[in-house]
Amino acid sequence: MGGYNSKYYELDKIKPYRFVAIDNAIKEFKKVFNLKSPPYDLINLSITINEQTNFWIKLLTTGDLDAKVYGRTMYLHHKNLYLVSINKNQFINPISGRVKYPFKYSSDRMVNFTLAHEFGHIFLKHAEIPDSLKSKKIQAEEDLEADEFAGRLLMPKSTIENCSFRSSSEVSAKFLVSDQALYKRLLHLDLLHKRKSDPVSVCPNCWNNDITSYYDFCPVCGIPLHDKNGVFALTYSDSYNVDLNGRAFPCPKCGNDHYGKDDESCNVCGSGLVNMCTNPTCSTFYLNDGESRYCNDCGSPTTFLRDGILNDWIISKEISIGLIEAEEEICGPKIKAFPLYDWDAILMFCSNFWDIFISECLKNSRAKIAGKKLLIYLQDWTTNKILDDENYKNHLINILVIHVAMDIEEIHFIAYEENKPVASFGLGMNVPF
Repeated sequence: MGGYNSKYYELDKIKPYRFVAIDNAIKEFKKVFNLKSPPYDLINLSITINEQTNFWIKLLTTGDLDAKVYGRTMYLHHKNLYLVSINKNQFINPISGRVKYPFKYSSDRMVNFTLAHEFGHIFLKHAEIPDSLKSKKIQAEEDLEADEFAGRLLMPKSTIENCSFRSSSEVSAKFLVSDQALYKRLLHLDLLHKRKSDPVSVCPNCWNNDITSYYDFCPVCGIPLHDKNGVFALTYSDSYNVDLNGRAFPCPKCGNDHYGKDDESCNVCGSGLVNMCTNPTCSTFYLNDGESRYCNDCGSPTTFLRDGILNDWIISKEISIGLIEAEEEICGPKIKAFPLYDWDAILMFCSNFWDIFISECLKNSRAKIAGKKLLIYLQDWTTNKILDDENYKNHLINILVIHVAMDIEEIHFIAYEENKPVASFGLGMNVPF
């Protein structure tokens, strides 16, 4: 499609207060089915739902719907059951008889959006009142809300704004949506310019966007980088700062920051401070960074991965996505948070003005600034709970405003552990239900 087209813009037709309900419904949907990162294959999920005994949602295909009606959801009060009917033309081309799943063309992927739309009606509580009791205006409003639910679910803002766009069709295929659905989502996010942005090198397996042309292996997941044309891109959040000698500072295990200039292991806990390749024959012995799980030269595990300093990348990926989502919830959709690269220096300076307990709590923390909000990322949930107190927050704000001249009014703590992923709901067969 071309540039801006007003007929596809529908956000102004949704009541402002309903966006909160839509976001809450998406959270509930993902929680119920333990969905992690996109893409979301809702046909596969629907098959799994139908395999559950006495589940409160049932899906089926039908030829009884009008050609222009893609799906319909009814709530059977006497059975406490939501019945979702999908037009069979969404699955089978009525002319050629070709089955549209697994997805091959943009139009085939429309059914994924249709399913998300119908789930939206369920989780937004639309289906509990029959359409026969609603005006046409109310039905139209509910359809717009279900569309927005589907767009936000299938194409999360945090994922789509970081995509590497080589072509729009490649991105829509990755999200398992039609080209038109992608266009509409970009329009609603004011991101149409992304279609003409320069692509970046991305690992197609783990989404790592911190790779260079000379990497033979991905330093996050360890796969050979024959292809650096990934679509989804992510900056992992659990790396450690290193000094000019490539040593983690402070110690990632115990937080000790007093060791000799030539020490390669912590003099308190004995943990290695330098991230190294575990392959003794590899020419790249010292990696000089705090984020590599695998050697970018030979693909062998690093000492930071071997010693448990860095999590398995699958866990870290979901934590990183969870942190981004938590950040968005605090900052709102239009305010971006920027890293405070001198946070360690700020902490060291401010240790002169607050007690040692606070310094210990803030060890290995990171920070971002978003307008007048300071976001502090902590390693564990317990510390978060301790510091998430108005007295501590006001004390920290006063010190940072007076002694560091930071223009902040709020402090928010985000814990890595709170954003760890939950178990997967499980996926079924790869055929239409």
